[in-house]
Amino acid sequence: MQLTSYRLTFFSLLLVLATNALGQTKKVSDNKKPEFSTNYFPKENSEDTTYVVLDFERDRLEIRKDKENAGNYNFDRIRFTMAYNNPLSPNEIVYFTHIAGPPFGNEVYSVNKRSLSRDRIIFEPEKNAVFWYHNYLRLKETIVILIDLKDWENKKDWVQGLGVQVSINTIE
Repeated sequence: MQLTSYRLTFFSLLLVLATNALGQTKKVSDNKKPEFSTNYFPKENSEDTTYVVLDFERDRLEIRKDKENAGNYNFDRIRFTMAYNNPLSPNEIVYFTHIAGPPFGNEVYSVNKRSLSRDRIIFEPEKNAVFWYHNYLRLKETIVILIDLKDWENKKDWVQGLGVQVSINTIE
């Protein structure tokens, strides 16, 4: 009888953990159009999601929004261009680009920040361009979700994030 009780407790715990993991990130947009289904870049490790918390009001950040046309569709494109203060290498620039159309079809997500594992969160203010240089190839194979620091610091559990591509310039 006691063994059955332990099993029931164990399976209940597994169910709670599984439900929590499934509820941490939800796609709230549908940017991938069926007409372009063969044009989207497949992610190799799409189950590995990285969350980047960025101060959208930080110094040396430019945010540019425009539209990208493909057939009859107008897709959103947002580019976050960050420059770093390094007098030895003034060309250290990192880009986060939200491309709603092909080839990436980045989505908008709702993220439960309380349920995320800390090892999957990158706080950009704590990093420099060299960090991105060493990690961007790994990040290109995963889903990267960009979250505004102001939203992250509010008291709400759920925040909105943008799927982005990470790229860098050549660091000299």
